Amino acid sequence: MALAMLVEFVNDRGESIGSTRSSSDGFYVMPGVKPGKYRLRISPAQAQNLALTADGEATVIMPADPDFISGIDFTLRKRAIKIPFLPYDVSVFL
Repeated sequence: MALAMLVEFVNDRGESIGSTRSSSDGFYVMPGVKPGKYRLRISPAQAQNLALTADGEATVIMPADPDFISGIDFTLRKRAIKIPFLPYDVSVFL
């Protein structure tokens, strides 16, 4: 089952200036973004809550008259978690 992920647009000060949810097939749309340079990322809070890691952030430059921008994809992986109550170190993949 695919997840709907929260995609965030981040400005040069590291502030989220907007977000949108992907559809179950990973497609997402963020209308009304002003021209400029942004970073796109999967919401760190959502990724942490789901025990996932994303492959980083993507930089996008929005032109003054964009039709659309495509090809910005993210890869999500299950994060290994350590179980602290075991007497030895074990990593578990959920």
